[in-house]
Amino acid sequence: MDKSLKLIFKSVLTLTTPLLIGSGKEENSDIDILKTKDEIPFIPATSIVGILRLSVQKYKGTISEDIFDEFWGAARDSGNEKQSSIIVSDSYLLNNNVQKENSIIRDGIRINPGFGTAEDGAKFDYEIIDKGSSFSFEYEVTIPTDKSTYYYQMIKTIESCLNDKISIGANTNNGFGRFELSKSRYYFYNLSSTNDIWKWLEKSYLNESEGIEKLEEIKVLNNINPFRINQSNFTITFTANIDNSLIIGSTDPKVESDKIHLKSNGEAVLSGSSLKGAVRARAEKILNTISINQDEMHKLKELLFGYIQHEFIIEKDNNGNEIVKPDKINGSIYKETKIKSLKGKLQVSENTFKEKTYTEELQHRIKIDRFTGGTIDGALFDSMPLFNTAKEESSITFDMNIDWSDRKYELKDENGKSTGEFIGWSNYKNAAAGLLLLVLKDLWTGDLPIGGEKNVGRGRLRGVSATITWDDKKVVLKSKDNIDYSPDVVEGSWEELEGFVIALNDLVGKS
Repeated sequence: MDKSLKLIFKSVLTLTTPLLIGSGKEENSDIDILKTKDEIPFIPATSIVGILRLSVQKYKGTISEDIFDEFWGAARDSGNEKQSSIIVSDSYLLNNNVQKENSIIRDGIRINPGFGTAEDGAKFDYEIIDKGSSFSFEYEVTIPTDKSTYYYQMIKTIESCLNDKISIGANTNNGFGRFELSKSRYYFYNLSSTNDIWKWLEKSYLNESEGIEKLEEIKVLNNINPFRINQSNFTITFTANIDNSLIIGSTDPKVESDKIHLKSNGEAVLSGSSLKGAVRARAEKILNTISINQDEMHKLKELLFGYIQHEFIIEKDNNGNEIVKPDKINGSIYKETKIKSLKGKLQVSENTFKEKTYTEELQHRIKIDRFTGGTIDGALFDSMPLFNTAKEESSITFDMNIDWSDRKYELKDENGKSTGEFIGWSNYKNAAAGLLLLVLKDLWTGDLPIGGEKNVGRGRLRGVSATITWDDKKVVLKSKDNIDYSPDVVEGSWEELEGFVIALNDLVGKS
């Protein structure tokens, strides 16, 4: 008989941020979520197991290569082909009839970085599953009894990753796809027992009361610690207040207003896409101001924020002649590497505003004829922005995170052959941190507004505190008082932060 155990893990994945997994269809929006034939949203197992394997592999730390390959499997071209020990099931939305309203449509626009306005024809929308929704989650693992400790450690590592540490689906750099685990249960089957084998085949889950051996295995597993995951990040946790008012536009047919602030599960949110867009626009402005070395500037910007190489587009001039233009100016790194797309190193979070720190008020506005000074007929409109009511407490906390792990990008010639040279992320990460710190300064002082209606003074934040961590170091900043918002260092030193800004200047400008 086989001296192995079969473990089935059942749990519930609850969204802490919205989820976007596109189906490739465009019936409800430009990007519809993936659903079964019965219209039940689900997460394919490939999306879950892919990001789990990648996360553990990327930062695997104390995990040996042999144990990793035996658990997750190895491809044929690796020279050590192995079948995976884990089988993950698709995850389905629970209580679908109750949670149908959790499938909502969000709007998006593409901002022209030169003018700061929406590009013509660049409005789009996409369907998401809102936060608070729950999905089933199940996988099974065949555990060799002589390697059970290592397998238990891997199982605990998976649980640790799924508890708000990895992101699944699309828009993950904008804070989408985060989960929390709950109601987790283990079910063990002894593959040396015919009775257990039949129960496993029949999907008859054993109760913890059935068999002392099963209870002992659960106790052993619960006392196992996960593998140490060597994940290194540069993280800014920023706490702020709304300076006056703020609106990230959304529409709701239930509300009698032309525009209201965006909500998620009924709560006002600072969306990751709005935050990321503002951070990127200001970072580009800073780089364009200080950069002398344009080549290094392009590499830094697109390694940090990501890149998609668009196809060439055809336009016509005034005489009707066709002109071929690139849809995007390529940074030099991508001309050399022939990289079609690259995920950026910067990730921001999507967070809700705290209750009782803001109020919503309907404001009526009119459009004035600039020549006569009178009101334009039919140009009455209104909006419902958020207004600050916080006194001592802050109203919003969010993270900006740079993946600190080293990565090398291979350079190739025009024929696609390797040149033997590499561009290392380690050459840019300190400069990237310095750039993000300069953006933080502008967010803190209210110089960088977020959201819409900026021309009438909305969208400014005032910093309350910031915790900056990297490697084993930490710097904590706090505002002096509610009148003077400039920060004091309460832990660490300014010199440590200044070193990152100097690295940025050394890379793209002058010392």
